[in-house]
Amino acid sequence: MPGVVAVVTGQELRPHVNTIPTAQASAEGGEVSEVQAGRQHYPLSVGRVRYVGEPVAAVIGLSPRPRWTAAGAVEVDWEPLPAVADPFAAMADGAPQLFDDAPKNVEHSTTIKAGDPDAAFAKAHKVVKQRMNSQRLSGIPMETRAVMAAPDFASGGLTVWATHQAPHVLRGGLADALRMPQNQIRVIAPRSAAASA
Repeated sequence: MPGVVAVVTGQELRPHVNTIPTAQASAEGGEVSEVQAGRQHYPLSVGRVRYVGEPVAAVIGLSPRPRWTAAGAVEVDWEPLPAVADPFAAMADGAPQLFDDAPKNVEHSTTIKAGDPDAAFAKAHKVVKQRMNSQRLSGIPMETRAVMAAPDFASGGLTVWATHQAPHVLRGGLADALRMPQNQIRVIAPRSAAASA
């Protein structure tokens, strides 16, 4: 289409980027042990789409209107796959696997430990066990996200504006995924108390 430079799929992008880093846990005054499943997740889906709205292609154009027009013309040949919505059912044997490299659909396991909890439970007068349900803690439509990036031709780097609460963490993740040194990426969180990185 006129004004469109390229349309890129996940398979075409994959050789040029690393996987998106997973979140890391931290704890004040405690020990953190983490078992990573090594989930391989790329900026654009490769071979399989795992959630509604997962990007399948990127349209690169000279201005917004041709990009929007071309994005609307992208056609995807969808084939429904088995799914499971309950998190405990998803961890059961035989459940559909979201990622082949995350057994039982567990991306990673994190244990945060301070002191000797086993001894404390052994000496306790009473131990109460309870399973509690909490809301999902993730960026969802009620907490919209927006990102804009522009090359910095003077440094050969990148400036990124993002509605993000942790610009330093985002800068590190982008540097890993894009195979760039951190000092070539500047992340700005506009209208936020967070500082730019």
